[in-house]
Amino acid sequence: TDLGDFVAEFGMHDRYIKEESKVIRFIKQVIIHPFYRGSKTRWEHDIALLQLSESLQLNSFIRTICLPNYQQELVHVNEEVIITGWGDTRGTGDFRYLRQVSIPIQSTDQCGLNSTSSHNSVICGGLCNSTTCDSCQGDSGGPMIKQYNNRWYLAGLISWGYSCAGLGIYTKVSQYSQWIQELIRRGTIK
Repeated sequence: TDLGDFVAEFGMHDRYIKEESKVIRFIKQVIIHPFYRGSKTRWEHDIALLQLSESLQLNSFIRTICLPNYQQELVHVNEEVIITGWGDTRGTGDFRYLRQVSIPIQSTDQCGLNSTSSHNSVICGGLCNSTTCDSCQGDSGGPMIKQYNNRWYLAGLISWGYSCAGLGIYTKVSQYSQWIQELIRRGTIK
């Protein structure tokens, strides 16, 4: 695949208008986790790093987020986290705008994952009491964020689910912190 065809867009909220805050960068390099495995129904080690063609200028629309330390437990069952995306809304609203929703963390057993080899590298979330809340098609790769000690952390990445508005499976970023730091240390990615 020619990476010249792929871009990353930052600082935007509305997909259909030209926002002054929007910044586009070409993708210089994609590094997929060496143990990534995907199928039609589930994905393991579902994480990749993108190196941009040039750096970003941080401003009030474009910010950084903290990465958790290796095996740092940022989220716990019944706590709320925030997920965002432009994915399918299944009739609950227009996906023109970036959406966010708070979801409760569930046990990996609730998602039927305790018997799998990847249960330590994923987070299970969703099943809100009175409202529809979950990620859906088109949200994959989006962030699951959690505030901890007055700082925002990237706790997870939207990966896959059994259905929209049900339980979702999220890649647990803390399990990959050493891999990310090693790539940066070696200069593989900057």
